Amino acid sequence: MTGWRQALAALAGAVVLLAGRAVLAQSGFWAGAWRGEARVGSATMLVELVVQPDGTYVETERSGSMMTMQSGQVRLPAAGKIAFTVTGWQPRTTPAYHALGGAGGFYAPALPSKPPGGVWRYRFTDADTVVLQGAGLGGSMMLVRVR
Repeated sequence: MTGWRQALAALAGAVVLLAGRAVLAQSGFWAGAWRGEARVGSATMLVELVVQPDGTYVETERSGSMMTMQSGQVRLPAAGKIAFTVTGWQPRTTPAYHALGGAGGFYAPALPSKPPGGVWRYRFTDADTVVLQGAGLGGSMMLVRVR
């Protein structure tokens, strides 16, 4: 490899490394555990979001005896926006009722679809409190950093 090609390759590697570090630094600000509530129709869901310094996250949502979980990668696509890309989720099956014509039926496992993830606008009201507003599906919630 000629000298200018080596220099160009080193420069490209440095740009990629610095861009990666900038994204991690941005998502690193979100690192920690957050808790809050979200309203879905008439139901209130308790939300816990844990973001790691490397930008991975786990979110659990509870309402009564029901719970869901999703995990994946968080990124900051633009100023004031946070995006969640889902790579894992639970439950992977859920009971579904299958009617048998007239009367009767049975329950069998069904495969729920992958959660959509999504993009949220965010506004910090102080260092440990953030208000999220859904950029696509709407809705809002307030999260408080607990550690």
